[in-house]
Amino acid sequence: MVALSVAFYARLSVGSRQIVEIFNILNEFMGNVFGKVPAYTTIGYWTQELGLSVYKESCSLFKDKRYALIVDESMMIGSEKLLLTLAMPAINAGSAITEKDITIVDISIAKSWNGTSIKNVLEKVADKIGHKPEYVISDNGSTVCKAVRDAGYAHHLDISHTLGMFLERVYKKEADFQELSNNVQLARFKYNMQDVAYVQPPSQRSIARFMNMSKWIDWISRMQYLYHTLQNDIKSIYAFIPQNASLVDELAETMDCITKIEKDVKIMVGRMIQSVGASNL
Repeated sequence: MVALSVAFYARLSVGSRQIVEIFNILNEFMGNVFGKVPAYTTIGYWTQELGLSVYKESCSLFKDKRYALIVDESMMIGSEKLLLTLAMPAINAGSAITEKDITIVDISIAKSWNGTSIKNVLEKVADKIGHKPEYVISDNGSTVCKAVRDAGYAHHLDISHTLGMFLERVYKKEADFQELSNNVQLARFKYNMQDVAYVQPPSQRSIARFMNMSKWIDWISRMQYLYHTLQNDIKSIYAFIPQNASLVDELAETMDCITKIEKDVKIMVGRMIQSVGASNL
């Protein structure tokens, strides 16, 4: 029953209350084969313990395998910041990395992170696994770059973050881009609870905005294409879109180009790692 409970939870993405109901239905149609069904809180405890067990044993998965690490400063927990370290096979199937390829090998929390403290975490993970990673993937953050460099590991920068930095350098201080971005954000907040909210733009992230521009640029490009079909009240709200038509077209073409570059680079690097090995890159 423990194994089935955690399997239902992990594979079917259902809650503990729904798992209780599943067992009740199985008992009803299978002659009470499972007997008394545990409370949903008990099933919740089982799944939590499974998650902790998987985390504790994660490093053992790479004892005799070539592996790579992905490290990044993540969410704030109170006044402290989480540093997340993931591991994956160093030689993949020749395609872009997906969620199924990675395993959480370390979750560390501190008031702040610097190059030395991140380096210590990377070395701790390598010690747990038993040998060093083939390479480390991260964003362009100076503290992470210093940590990987000081640890002496090969370092590959995340392509999305790198291209996002290019976008930031080009557009961040441009007056027309700032005005367009502000107008999109203002329209979202001002008309959020009104009857025209069904056409509101997607939210823009305050942090790492230039790595996550594709959704709102795609939205504004579609709005420009459909502008002539909109109702007059909506046209008046989004009149700034046709007024910035050339910039909207430029941004849409730029994002299409970046998306293609990201896809091509990720697939190309995956094939290179597969064919020659990460140590020869």
